[in-house]
Amino acid sequence: MDAEDITDIFDSSLTTIFDIPPIGFAPDHSTGLYVYNPSPLPSVDVYPSGSLESSASATTRAGHRRRPVELRLPQPPSNLYTTLQANLIWPSALYLADLLVYGQINVKEKKVAELGAGAGLPGIVALRDGGAEGVVSTDWGVKEVLSVLEDNFTRACRAEDGSAVDQVRKCGQERDTEDLLSPWKVVGHQWGTDPAPLLNALPSSNPTSHASSLLSELPHEPRTEPADTVATSSDQLGRHSDPDGKFDILLLADVLWTTSSHCVLLDSINNILRRPSPQYPGAYGEAHITAGLHTGRGPVKRFIASAKERGMKIHMVREVRLGRNGWEEYDESLAKPGEEERGVVVYFTLRL
Repeated sequence: MDAEDITDIFDSSLTTIFDIPPIGFAPDHSTGLYVYNPSPLPSVDVYPSGSLESSASATTRAGHRRRPVELRLPQPPSNLYTTLQANLIWPSALYLADLLVYGQINVKEKKVAELGAGAGLPGIVALRDGGAEGVVSTDWGVKEVLSVLEDNFTRACRAEDGSAVDQVRKCGQERDTEDLLSPWKVVGHQWGTDPAPLLNALPSSNPTSHASSLLSELPHEPRTEPADTVATSSDQLGRHSDPDGKFDILLLADVLWTTSSHCVLLDSINNILRRPSPQYPGAYGEAHITAGLHTGRGPVKRFIASAKERGMKIHMVREVRLGRNGWEEYDESLAKPGEEERGVVVYFTLRL
């Protein structure tokens, strides 16, 4: 047994014996995959405006249509390993995915981007289970990360028998025409840089025109892409036709832990998130942000303060803690002095 196995066993034993959640989750050593299955949400109905349904009703519905999501985890190059922290699945990504699975974040027929995607779990769930019109999944533009992201999207949208037609049908669930795949792209993006590659990757408003190309061009093996290129399920996806050509929904999980990156992250959010306008007052964009507290509350508070200084609107939704039986209600008053808040996730939304 190697040292990594011993570390994993020790960390998981903290949950089993002492009910201490792990900081993050590693893939299975025999398969190299992390298998995601939704955890139960607290049974409350108070979620952001636009949510689809209560947790209880969604839980029943979810059991009839969800399949596990199998993920490879990126292994960034040594010079970016600490910067990206992409080698684990973090509780904040699990919670964001759970909110999408249970319909508490409405992405149906919306254009979605995920920043700092890592393995891409929330973006995959938004596409496969949430009915998003299209998803652009982004992370640092290196092949070690982008190729894994593409592989995960391809695997998650493949039917159990691996057939391409069924893959299209599964990813296009809840659409009027079941043989359509909601388009996705994987794009290399460093926060604060030119947003054009992300905005150019926005799916067309009318995906029906792409059906034949989707069937013939679905990727089946991960490709190695240069940092300035895009991995895609179809080369036919066009520019967004909405007035400002930006995203309806942004997904961000555990990207706040480095305070020095907040400025450029907010630049990217500002550049790609849809703004309200007099012509379309209800067509605002919304960023859904989850952050683990294993590095303390300071980074989250500093990010929120910086966002408010820019005039951005923050809505604090809730805090949860990952327990033995799923997510539990939590607030700062439950924190013990001197102890890190392991397994605790803060969830809030941001609008421009």
